Amino acid sequence: MLYFNFAYANVINFLVGSNGLIMRVIIFKGFLVFLFCLFVWNNYAQTSTRVNLTTEANSLNIISNDINSLKIQFKLSSYDLLPVSTSEGDFIRLIVKGFQTNYNEGLPELPELNKLINIPAGAEIRIVLKSVKEKEIPLAQYGIQTKIFPSQPSRQKQIVSDSLEFLFNKPFYSL
Repeated sequence: MLYFNFAYANVINFLVGSNGLIMRVIIFKGFLVFLFCLFVWNNYAQTSTRVNLTTEANSLNIISNDINSLKIQFKLSSYDLLPVSTSEGDFIRLIVKGFQTNYNEGLPELPELNKLINIPAGAEIRIVLKSVKEKEIPLAQYGIQTKIFPSQPSRQKQIVSDSLEFLFNKPFYSL
């Protein structure tokens, strides 16, 4: 037991010894990681614009679910606008919390909500939209004069991004 305490004391002396150099290096590295995270968060917070539509949270609620039907209600409360600069010009990305993006390469990258539902074998599917409330919001009122960012294909992370082709459907965007 005495040997264990002696070894433990040597480890403490090693970490704190030499004027605490090792602990200072560890603390300094932790501080650098903290500063980096703060910089990234601050950079995102300054460049994105939040558009609030309602005070409620984004939601997808099941109103009723029985053998014959499934009724759902979806509410979009807010989204973020993030400017992006590319070789083809400046664009804006629409970001909605909890949504994915579509992959129609070269066409506008729009947020999508994807959910799986079980459908019994042999059942016929009929989709009925009973009511839709929409609100057209001109992006110019938020100081945005650019087009929506075009969807890009999924790419491997090992490939250098400078060598990748930027897909942009110019005829679609000129409409």
